[in-house]
Amino acid sequence: MHFEILVEGQTELTALSILLPKIIGEYNAPNTWSIHKHRGIGKLPVDFNSLPNRNDYTLLHNLPAKLKAYGLEDRQDFMVVVLVDLDDRADCVLFKSELQSTLNSLEKKPKVLFRIAIE
Repeated sequence: MHFEILVEGQTELTALSILLPKIIGEYNAPNTWSIHKHRGIGKLPVDFNSLPNRNDYTLLHNLPAKLKAYGLEDRQDFMVVVLVDLDDRADCVLFKSELQSTLNSLEKKPKVLFRIAIE
C-alpha cells in the first residue's frame, strides 16, 4: 500500500518519519509513503471547486484541490491520510464532518483517512 500523508507542518513530519516504520514496517517492505508538510492548518475554502491561492500553503486551503488530484490516481493500493490538530475547535465531530464534506464534493474520490489529533 502507498500512503500520501498530508500534515500541518514540520513537527508532524518529523514525528511521523520516526513513527511510521514502527507502526507499518520499514519503507518499501511492503508499504511506501510520502509525507507532505504544509504551513499550518488554515481554513477550508468556501468554494471547494475554486483554484487555491498560490500564496497560501496551508493544509485546509489546499485540501480540496489535492484530494481532487489524488482522486485521479487509478490504483487500488493508494490511500491519502490527512492528519490535523483539533486546535481551538470545540467540536471534533463537526470538524470531521467538514473534512468529509470536502471529500464528498468530489466526483472521483480517493481513499482517505481523516485523523484529528486531540490534546
